[in-house]
Amino acid sequence: MMDGKIQLRAKVTGITKIYENTAIADTLWQYTGTLDISGETKVTLPDSIFPKADLTYFIDCIFTNSNNEQKRTRLSATYLYNNTHVDFRASHDTLYITYPPEKRVPAMC
Repeated sequence: MMDGKIQLRAKVTGITKIYENTAIADTLWQYTGTLDISGETKVTLPDSIFPKADLTYFIDCIFTNSNNEQKRTRLSATYLYNNTHVDFRASHDTLYITYPPEKRVPAMC
């Protein structure tokens, strides 16, 4: 397997309700790292990035291999502050996210 890197960026696309008077940045979170040569790279999306608001967001995933070739994927989701159920999944090249925390499955793009 070739060496590579991954860039992830979670950005807000819409806000439907704010529960406290707070500013909400358009970019919730960013991550850059290397891909694990074992074939599975795990990255934790921190729950602390989400404000006290209901919103929609996407995660841009950019994979770059050692030949500098890129593959891009965009995943969309909704975050509800008072909801205990979040579930979205992509199957090939894997992304599984489940919420609440005790039911959380590691997510991969």
